[in-house]
Amino acid sequence: MKRKMVWIGVPWLLTLYLTTACRISVSMCLLPAVFMLLGAFRLFRRISTAQLLRILVSACLAFGSVLLYRGVVMKPVLAHDGTYGTFSGKVISCTAYDGDKASYQVKGSFGDGTSGKLLVYTDDLGADYGDTLEIAGGFSAPSGNALWNGTAYYQAKGIFLEASADAYVRCVPTDHAKTVRMLRQYRAKISARICTLAGTEAGGLVSAMLLGTKSTISSETNALLTQQGMRHVASVSGMHLVLLLSVWMALSKRIRLDRRLAFLGAFAWILFYAVLVETPVSILRAGLMYLLVLSGPLFFRRADTLNSLCIAGILMTLFNPYRMQDASFLL
Repeated sequence: MKRKMVWIGVPWLLTLYLTTACRISVSMCLLPAVFMLLGAFRLFRRISTAQLLRILVSACLAFGSVLLYRGVVMKPVLAHDGTYGTFSGKVISCTAYDGDKASYQVKGSFGDGTSGKLLVYTDDLGADYGDTLEIAGGFSAPSGNALWNGTAYYQAKGIFLEASADAYVRCVPTDHAKTVRMLRQYRAKISARICTLAGTEAGGLVSAMLLGTKSTISSETNALLTQQGMRHVASVSGMHLVLLLSVWMALSKRIRLDRRLAFLGAFAWILFYAVLVETPVSILRAGLMYLLVLSGPLFFRRADTLNSLCIAGILMTLFNPYRMQDASFLL
């Protein structure tokens, strides 16, 4: 099998990882060395001319996409680092913590009209997905610690700044995103039921593993998992989605459902579960790969896992190359 997308996807992903993890100047020094190595492989006929061209074009496009993203998206937002101003936008993610605190990811614009996303850690305002937050205060880049690289984590989500701890935050409730809110309420209901049956500690951990709920894990358990490098255990992954879709596909075969209807059903289940667990990267990657594998027979093509992985990787990093630094994406 000619895995053409592998020769495009692998250099694309490797170049993105190198460029986003290092300084641009370092990347510009390393990439020519890699190209010279590829030229040596071609000289000794280890790879064909067509494969070499795919690698070079893909790597150059990946490098250009990082430069474009930094100049158009990242740099205007980082221009507000260390400044005071206003920001207003829609809540796209909210997490409640102990002590009546909460963090909100807000997508909107600064006072000068610059669009972007902002992280806000403040008192629990009861804001829901789609509500509007109005923030006034200072802005700075997110920081991390020895166990957690907060900067890379939020850059993978397209967030480059956070509001200061003393910023003024006001919530304006709206009636937007009713479907998403309904699914979030359904998740909270299931999570509460699990905690009731299994107990607060065990049920909270099970709920986090199945539904991606973060607030159900106690701060002590969360700190222990982080210190032991096992934080990924208490989160949803592609395995959860594959198990769900395996049941659907087995049922489709049993009732002899048409392949196109089975594909549409799988797409609906992926969309439902992704929104239910707040669209983590691992679910999006697994969902894209599964749909690509299922779509192969519909177009009379043989499905291939490596090709599907590369296509999914390109699509997911196309509009945010810093997603390459997300641990869930890499795993």
